[in-house]
Amino acid sequence: MTESLLPTKSPNLIAQPAKLKYLCIAPPKWGKTTLFSGCPNCCLLAFESGYASADCPIVVITAWDRSYKQRKLGWDEDETGLVYTSAMEVLEELERDNPYDFLIIDTVDQALLGLSL
Repeated sequence: MTESLLPTKSPNLIAQPAKLKYLCIAPPKWGKTTLFSGCPNCCLLAFESGYASADCPIVVITAWDRSYKQRKLGWDEDETGLVYTSAMEVLEELERDNPYDFLIIDTVDQALLGLSL
């Protein structure tokens, strides 16, 4: 008698929270960014202002892309440690080397509508 190849019990699948994708929709100032910035080893990609309570590294997206001349100058950083650059440059850098377990994109609708910082 041969054993059946069909499974007889449920697999032991355990989801890793950092590997999941989350979508959090709520009115402004309800603490969405603050909540997710508490995740370990995360980075906030901010397409608009309103990230004062975020407790993580922050990259402020100022444009979709920058000219070659601007890119050669490097990313801008202010005295508080905020980094300013384009969305394309961040994506290229994350493809090259992503040190984060969790990325926060705030706010998707601002990114889709165009940047007006």
